[in-house]
Amino acid sequence: MSLDGLAGGQTFGELLIAGHGKPCPYQRSHTMNTTPENSPENPPLDSLFEELRALPLHPPRREMLAGLRWKNFFQTPVWFLFPFLILFCFFPFLIAQSTQNNRAREQRATARVIQAESFDNPQGGQPQTFLRYRFRHNGRDYTGATLAWGSSPLTPLRAGNSFEVAFDKAQPQRSVPAFQIAQNEPPWVVFLMFPLFVAVFFLPLLVPQLRTVWLARRLFARGVLTTGHLKFVKSMPVQTPLMPLGSSQLIYEFDDENGRRQRGATRCDSSWLTMQLPPQSPLVVAYNPQKPRENIVLEPFVA
Repeated sequence: MSLDGLAGGQTFGELLIAGHGKPCPYQRSHTMNTTPENSPENPPLDSLFEELRALPLHPPRREMLAGLRWKNFFQTPVWFLFPFLILFCFFPFLIAQSTQNNRAREQRATARVIQAESFDNPQGGQPQTFLRYRFRHNGRDYTGATLAWGSSPLTPLRAGNSFEVAFDKAQPQRSVPAFQIAQNEPPWVVFLMFPLFVAVFFLPLLVPQLRTVWLARRLFARGVLTTGHLKFVKSMPVQTPLMPLGSSQLIYEFDDENGRRQRGATRCDSSWLTMQLPPQSPLVVAYNPQKPRENIVLEPFVA
């Protein structure tokens, strides 16, 4: 459809009435699947898409469609999971920060064993060694105790032997053998898997929606409107590790302002809308006149 010679402020509905375009998308003769026809839950397409007929063919357009407003987009159910995505992505960094703070408070000293007693494990395991030790910090003596068994480096120690201890500078009475600090380090590989797991699960849900709305906002603000016709509705299941989630694509064709036939596809998450659109249904298409392959149908973004 050629748009040459049309007034810049002409609306899409006026174009159709003037006879420059295809029949009005919402004055259809086919039966629509509304049950009941005028119920609030299933409004007729004529009233639901009334604002599309009032859109100017060329930019600027004063107001975004309701479905293109960021505040409405981020209220969709899937985006309620977004805070959990942020939390899991930052979880390893929170653990790292906590570990760094602990290391900043940590200090080490040489302790001397003052008591060592070995005894059998009452549960039938390896013999255990109870060690009591003493170390000095800032001119004061502090004592501590630990239990060693098996291949622990503390097992062969006896009274008078020395080993290194780590303690909190603010509370020197809280001490442990220094080698246990490294053994108790967080399992970084496990924590780093959290962001990867969350990304694999959530990104297939979030990224396609975000990309579609970003393109639709850009074409709505800067693109040209024309009439397209639906070819078919394509089911697009979204595979996630835990569950498949359904979506659809509206596959359509339209003629750009140079008369060339173009084909496009637009994501549609409304199963109700797809049920109202049999093949050859007219659609309102926004496209980039410089790159007609950049195009999108506006019906899914009305509400």
